[in-house]
Amino acid sequence: MTDAPIESEEYLLSSPAHTCNHRVYDVLLVALTSLVVALVTVTALVVNSQPVMTSMALGGSILAFSFAAGMTALSYIRKQDD
Repeated sequence: MTDAPIESEEYLLSSPAHTCNHRVYDVLLVALTSLVVALVTVTALVVNSQPVMTSMALGGSILAFSFAAGMTALSYIRKQDD
């Protein structure tokens, strides 16, 4: 048996550096945070004796607003990194 490496050093030195772009995780984080904010708001409104349909409508608008605001902030932060 030989102790030859599986990959040659020449290949490892000439390969480009692998960089990860976790943009999908950023969008997923913003979406889940927006969903949690909307659900907490709807739950708080229903517990405080607001009509269910009104609470759901407000929760939907809060979901849309918080997602849009989060994506705007995320794109601004990403633009600063570039």
